[in-house]
Amino acid sequence: MKRSEKLREKCEKVSHGVLMEKDPANDGKGRTIREILEAEAKALGAVPEDIIPDSCITIFYHISFFLESDFDEKKPFDTTFTSSPSKYRVGKQELPGLVSCLLQLSLGDSCYAIISPEKAFGKIGVPPKVPPNSELFFQLEIINIESNFIPRFLAHPPGMTKCISREYVFQEVVEFAERAKATKNLPNLQKSVTVISELESSPDRDRELMMNIQRVIIFGKKKLPNQQLIKHAKNALALNLPLDNHSIVNISLKIRYHLMDLYTWKHFDDFNKARDVYQEFEQRCEDQDFNCMIKLSTKEDLEKMKRLVEKRYEKYTSGNYFFAGK
Repeated sequence: MKRSEKLREKCEKVSHGVLMEKDPANDGKGRTIREILEAEAKALGAVPEDIIPDSCITIFYHISFFLESDFDEKKPFDTTFTSSPSKYRVGKQELPGLVSCLLQLSLGDSCYAIISPEKAFGKIGVPPKVPPNSELFFQLEIINIESNFIPRFLAHPPGMTKCISREYVFQEVVEFAERAKATKNLPNLQKSVTVISELESSPDRDRELMMNIQRVIIFGKKKLPNQQLIKHAKNALALNLPLDNHSIVNISLKIRYHLMDLYTWKHFDDFNKARDVYQEFEQRCEDQDFNCMIKLSTKEDLEKMKRLVEKRYEKYTSGNYFFAGK
């Protein structure tokens, strides 16, 4: 039996003129693109068109196109698998059969599909590669799904975007921040902090805000003014999150570490403030519940900073020890 015939037997009908088989060996995770769009439509249903005029979703994918004879011989007449992926902005013009398949997939999914001529290039075709009235076979893999919602959201005054679901905004900004972290995109991390700061305080919101402030401090140390970084660190410390999670405690202390670093290495007139931060940490370590939740690496980092600060302080103050007292 030919390869194309085997595929035709396995495929399920997705819509009129579109047959598809997902690859079980490359099964993605998370919501399908259709589910993402349904959530977007629900959240933005009452939003005026001039705020969010169309979908913010862009799909990045690899694709190989075959005619039936090419598919049997595993010879695509066109492919992106050996180059940069294609991208499709939801709502823009594209082959109807391809769009039907894309909407069924989630990040990491791959599939094979067969689409009828009316869902492909129709009566005209694409001579000489695709004759008129040709059925089209393709292999498809979702590489990335990106949303442009947060930049658009920020482009409008807060009063104009109150009709947008806050839950949807939070979900979008979390994903936006994760992508920014993965690519070390400092401007987008700053946008994430701006958006999260405007949302109503809650444990999840506060944790996300603290994590993204920490990311801004880490990635922005060599790029942002010190006063701006210090302001970010102070904002994080002001959140006063409960000590209910090892990672949150560690993040809090890491921000204290960076705050000390900024004060002691960049502002020689602010040694006392850095000392206050460290002494507060030492006092809190006397509490057994607090102390047992602190990672050893964090204690070692802070001890190392203490020694470095003492050495530097001695150099600039003729032998007075930094942590000996006020």
